[in-house]
Amino acid sequence: MTAQTLTYQAAPQRPQKRSDWIVEQIKRWIVEEGKRPGDKLPHEKELIRLFSAGRGTVREALKSLEVQGLIVNMPGADGGAVLSEVPYARAMHLLRNYFHSKTVTFAQVYAARKFVEPEVAATAVGHLSARDFEQLQASIDVCQYRGRERQAQRKAQRTAELDFHDIIARACPNPLLAFIGRFLNDVLRDLVVLSAENFTRHGDFLAQNCRYHASVLEALKRGDPDAVRALMHEHMVDAESYMIELDAQIEGTWLGPPRMRDEDASVLPGSSS
Repeated sequence: MTAQTLTYQAAPQRPQKRSDWIVEQIKRWIVEEGKRPGDKLPHEKELIRLFSAGRGTVREALKSLEVQGLIVNMPGADGGAVLSEVPYARAMHLLRNYFHSKTVTFAQVYAARKFVEPEVAATAVGHLSARDFEQLQASIDVCQYRGRERQAQRKAQRTAELDFHDIIARACPNPLLAFIGRFLNDVLRDLVVLSAENFTRHGDFLAQNCRYHASVLEALKRGDPDAVRALMHEHMVDAESYMIELDAQIEGTWLGPPRMRDEDASVLPGSSS
C-alpha cells in the first residue's frame, strides 16, 4: 500500500487537538491497511501534505505515537517512523495506573482468575517448548517448602509460583487470554509478594501450589487440555481460599475489608488431608 492510502477525513466538530486527531487517523490507517511491526509510516513531509498540518503538529503526533509504543523513530536518510509492537511492560504499566486509585480485593482477582487461568492453560497445550517445560519444573523446585525460610526466600518462592503461570500464559496462542492472564499474575505479584512475610500459612500454601503445579505440568506434557483445564480450575479455587485468609491477615492495605476463610483448602485427590 502507498502513502496515498492514508486518506484525509474531515476533522470532527468537537474540540480536539489537531495532533491528537492526526494520531487517531494514523491508528485507523494502521488497522485498515493491516500494517505490521517493521512497516514504515509515510515520511514526515508526506504526512504534512496529507493532513494539511504544520511540521510542529505532525511531529507532536509522531511523538505521541512513540510515547504510546506504537512507533520508533529510526535515524538516517532511510529512517523515519517505523511501526513497533507495544511492549507488554508498557501496556501493563498503563493498565496498572488505571487501577491505582481503585480498591481491588483478592476475591475480585480470583473471581476473574478462576475463569481465565484454566482457559489460558488449556489453550497453551501443544504450544509449550522443551525450554518452557524445563522452566516450569524449575519454578516448582524453587517453590518446594523446606521449613522456616527468610523473608527474601518467601518472596522468591511466591515470585516463582507466579512465574509458573506466566510461562504458560506466554505460550498461549490467544493474545487476549495471554495478556489478561499475565496482567492478573502481575496484580497478584504486587499484592502477594510484598505481603508474603505476613502470611502465617505460607508453608501450607506453597505445598498445595507445588502439588497442583506438578499435576498441571504432567497434564501439559501429556497434551491433555481437559485435564489441564480441570486441574487449573481446582488450583484457582484452592488458592483463592488461602488468599482470602491472607487478606484477613494484612488488614489496613488497599485490598479492602478482610474476610476470614471458614475451612482449610482441599487437597488434591490422593494426597493427605
